[in-house]
Amino acid sequence: MSKIQNPYIKITLLTLFYLVIMVVLYLIYGTGQTENTFIYNEF
Repeated sequence: MSKIQNPYIKITLLTLFYLVIMVVLYLIYGTGQTENTFIYNEF
């Protein structure tokens, strides 16, 4: 990661990494009502 010099490649990788995290969180927390209420109680 640190050897990449092109800023556009870094931005693309960071964007893809962010999208992957959002998809994983959606799959974990967005599939059931019990998980959703648990999140609402946590925050």
